[in-house]
Amino acid sequence: FDMDYFLEAINVVKAKFWSNKYTDWKDEITNSINWQIENLNQLGKKSESATQLNCKIRDILKGMEVLTPMLEKSDFGEDEISLEDVTEAREMLILLWMNILGYFDQIENRRLVTCLLRIIHLIMIRKEFDVDLITFDVHAGDHGGNFYLKKYFHLMHKTFYIISVKLSEVEPILIENSGMFMTNLYSSYAKILSVLYFRYPKVGSSILDSFRLRLTPITESIKPELMESNFPMELLEGEEGIIDLVEEYPSLYKWYSAYPYFLKDESEMNAYRKALEEENNWLEWFKQPSIVTVLFVKEWIIHVENMCKGKAIKWKSLEGFDDFILYIMYLISNKDIVQPLLDCSNVILQCNPDIINFYMKCLFERTNVLNFPVVKNSLTAMFHWFDSVNKYQLRFSELFDAEYFCSGLDIILNLDYLQLISRVLEILYCYSHLFTGKTRRTIFLDFIIHKYFYKLFLHWDDITRNLFHQLLVFKTVRMVSYQLEDENIVLPYHHPGPRDVSMPYEYNIPDDNRVDIELYTVISFFLRCIEDQLNHTSSPENCQFQYDLLVYAEESLKEYNCSLQNFRQWEKRGGGDIPSLYALQLEGNYR
Repeated sequence: FDMDYFLEAINVVKAKFWSNKYTDWKDEITNSINWQIENLNQLGKKSESATQLNCKIRDILKGMEVLTPMLEKSDFGEDEISLEDVTEAREMLILLWMNILGYFDQIENRRLVTCLLRIIHLIMIRKEFDVDLITFDVHAGDHGGNFYLKKYFHLMHKTFYIISVKLSEVEPILIENSGMFMTNLYSSYAKILSVLYFRYPKVGSSILDSFRLRLTPITESIKPELMESNFPMELLEGEEGIIDLVEEYPSLYKWYSAYPYFLKDESEMNAYRKALEEENNWLEWFKQPSIVTVLFVKEWIIHVENMCKGKAIKWKSLEGFDDFILYIMYLISNKDIVQPLLDCSNVILQCNPDIINFYMKCLFERTNVLNFPVVKNSLTAMFHWFDSVNKYQLRFSELFDAEYFCSGLDIILNLDYLQLISRVLEILYCYSHLFTGKTRRTIFLDFIIHKYFYKLFLHWDDITRNLFHQLLVFKTVRMVSYQLEDENIVLPYHHPGPRDVSMPYEYNIPDDNRVDIELYTVISFFLRCIEDQLNHTSSPENCQFQYDLLVYAEESLKEYNCSLQNFRQWEKRGGGDIPSLYALQLEGNYR
């Protein structure tokens, strides 16, 4: 086997791959799969030594690294796709799937097992096997779409059997005992099981029954917390909350219609029953808080999202959704938030970001403020949750518990640990845009500005001051400078009494702009107070802040003006992406 020639061929394929034409992609994936099958055949031959075997495994992994992005390209672009091209690609994908399963028993290398399972998962969810593209005809025998559906079903059956045996051979691993390497392997199992949940008969109901067996004693204790979390479990649309799942989600539920045809053979039926009933020790993983349980819920949500791209998902209508969410909420409220659980909680946020209230309460109530690493880990978890909401292009609604959030940050800021203060400012800087209206006013005006402006602006640490300055000029106020300097704009902070309806802008300012004006006015007033004290135009008795902080005022104002100058330059350039947060924003290091 000539590895250099193989890699050269793969590089040619890779260079051509990024074109959007499906015909080109089909030819490229065909070449890549042929080379990879040759790699697997080399693995099947007897090796002279362990070194040779390791070299062959390394060769396969290199080939898979090239093959994976090709399989991840799941759309067909805007080309007119011919049935011949789709059929040819489908045949090659099935051929690769068959070859991987054929050599699976010979592989003991965990990294390679993980990689091959990942390839199988990508093949399973390829658009070539979408039920809308494979026509099932009960009268067509084993011809046409029936042939590929039957092949697909048998490969699913063998894949499920292998995974069920692998899981049955070992004791379930609890999430608190999971390592990163194990996470990668069991994540591959979870990916495939999330597809089988919808596409392989009774796998879904078996998993769901195991979940409910565990949920029965804890459901009552979770539901009150669920209500407090403001996570709305809305009623389903339609008469009495019932919808046609096959009609609503064909990519998920249409698969079941063809299975009776494929199971009519008695030998196939017996093999199917054996996999589901006799080898059912794999279900033990779903009867306790194991790593597979948590990763399965994560992958289940991702699979639903991938299959329903471009349409709103009524999550509560999907059988099992309520059970999965309740179980994960139970784990979050009773277990340490280890990486697999954190990853799962991140994915759940796309279903409804308001569940973060529940996350936040569980996190803060179990955080010992006297334990610095624990507080730091809690802020890291909060950072990841906010980042997930941002990644899904969502925003927090008015249901976000801003007062509870601020009370938690208040305790952390009062600890006066520099790393923790920096982390809080980083969270607010990176994700201030997730908050709007009343929530934004509570966090930025009532909490950060009114309560912590002087403490942070005149902080003894220059890095902390600089981080706060950047938060003030780039993220606290969103309106551009010329709008804020318009003398005709009513400043609500200066008019606490009844509004005069004759005021020109009063009833034309959107809520967020109104918050901007209030923030701008208060910040300007606080800055003048510092300048007055520094210039001795106001007596120490009238000082609005702790007087001994005045020693940092002159330097802080210089640093603030530097950040403000950088902000003006950014505005003149036309805005665009807001600069990243610098540890020390001084003149000369701004890009």
